[in-house]
Amino acid sequence: MITYWENADPDYVDGDGAESFKMFFSRAQSALDALDSVQIPVLVFGHGQVMQAMRWMRLFKVQHANQIQMKEFRQYDLANPISNCGVILLYTQN
Repeated sequence: MITYWENADPDYVDGDGAESFKMFFSRAQSALDALDSVQIPVLVFGHGQVMQAMRWMRLFKVQHANQIQMKEFRQYDLANPISNCGVILLYTQN
């Protein structure tokens, strides 16, 4: 795991069934896009790292998954952990 984050290769896939950072980023962006299309408050349950990615992307207006963004996400994730059953607020772009 340490090597994965140190190398920060956003295209690296660690075997069958795994996803790259770019794929992970795309999944989080798709979730944000879906939330932006809803006109009422929504309660979302998800894995902490996905929720963290969504929060990070929204707070810092991140639009691309490259090596620099991967390193910045890791730093943000470690500095701002989401606890089990933690609650975060995300606002739509609308």
